[in-house]
Amino acid sequence: MNNAHAAGHVERPESFGPLFWGAALAGFILSRWWYHAQGVDFWSDTVYFFSQILDPPLLTDHLLQSLWYLHAQPPLFNLLTGVVMKCAPTSFPAVFLAIFLVIGFATLAFTALSLTRLGFNRWLALAVSLAFTCAPPFVIYENWYFYPHICMFLLAAAAWLFLRSGGRPGPWMQGAFWVLAVLVLTRSLFHPLYLVIAVAITVANGGRGARKALLLCAIGPLVVVGLLCLKNL
Repeated sequence: MNNAHAAGHVERPESFGPLFWGAALAGFILSRWWYHAQGVDFWSDTVYFFSQILDPPLLTDHLLQSLWYLHAQPPLFNLLTGVVMKCAPTSFPAVFLAIFLVIGFATLAFTALSLTRLGFNRWLALAVSLAFTCAPPFVIYENWYFYPHICMFLLAAAAWLFLRSGGRPGPWMQGAFWVLAVLVLTRSLFHPLYLVIAVAITVANGGRGARKALLLCAIGPLVVVGLLCLKNL
């Protein structure tokens, strides 16, 4: 009984108080300050010459039309880029940096929450998450305007949502499938079959009475990704 209670206490995110999140935020901010002091600055020149990103005039003047005819790349990364460049034409690098910093901290949070769901002590989970998100490769991607950093965040969020759902149908499972759909719509590396296979594995591992409900949780994301495929076809 005591062991079960202790395990439940470790797993519940609501037990994480201000001290925990304050330590997480302080560690994150201090690491970013240190990297900046070492000369690591945000690089947004990718918008001018990366083949995965539409030309800035198309993003700012013909965004929706360009996304409609964009078959080589999923639309969401270019949509984000275009919206920010239209709203902040002279300060978009600073906006991109702010977005990527928020995403970086969110990745830290989801990683820590997932580790506690897997049985880690919360402070050990925080230490591992800080070590991961403060490592040089992670920080380099965070300061490089491209989609790997966003994809890492989406994978961390999906992992936590799947763990939070406990494999049962419901809003947490729906959220996990929607996050995977966003991933598919962000980077072409994650083919639509990635979502289909994830759904198939989840449904196959569900109980006999839960399989239909699990499949229903995935209908919305599958339809959205399917419509994009039909549009491209």
